[in-house]
Amino acid sequence: PEPGGQRGEPVPRPEPGGQRGEPAPRPEPGAWCLASGDVGFQRLAQIAEGLAASLAALDQASPRLWSAEPGSWILAPWDPARLRTATMEGRLFSPSGELRWRRLGAGMDASIRTVYLGCAPLPKETPLRDRSELLRDLTRGRARKVVLWGRLLPGATDGSVWIEQRVPHRFRYGFVDPASERIALLQEPWEELDGSVQFWRFVDLVPYHRPKEA
Repeated sequence: PEPGGQRGEPVPRPEPGGQRGEPAPRPEPGAWCLASGDVGFQRLAQIAEGLAASLAALDQASPRLWSAEPGSWILAPWDPARLRTATMEGRLFSPSGELRWRRLGAGMDASIRTVYLGCAPLPKETPLRDRSELLRDLTRGRARKVVLWGRLLPGATDGSVWIEQRVPHRFRYGFVDPASERIALLQEPWEELDGSVQFWRFVDLVPYHRPKEA
């Protein structure tokens, strides 16, 4: 299925959470860490802003934000102003890691379940708890592409307008590749030895070309 519409992609299960475990370590680059906890919006915003800087330093590029609010969603390059108090669920992601969250109730004062999976260091005073032991029996699976709605509007040099005639709708992804037919969301599974997937994480937006027929 193609991401879009009013809700976006549901958060995969299972999700580690709660207050168990030790404070999350600050991993060295290349060492993957899993951490989780329930926080308020202001704390989520602080974690996201600090982590965005760490991800950008590792990847030499700005991470991306997917955030769903009641009746709408956004997929765009990270900007602190785009993470608003109305967010119900979302992901801050890049090749080096992903921070995901889901509000546990309908009210704006409801706690937000927050999970981090990545190799970029978390902010020093993070409230998230280390759950990295859950990664011991998991392996990183082969990344897969999910084609997104829309084709780039001719002349849109900033990648802000992708047109989908089937809906019809204009999407703003902040991504541009004039040579690409469409764009895709790259997703990476974390799998058990039997191949069952325990985590899906967003990785990046990439160009997509329809495979040529033999």
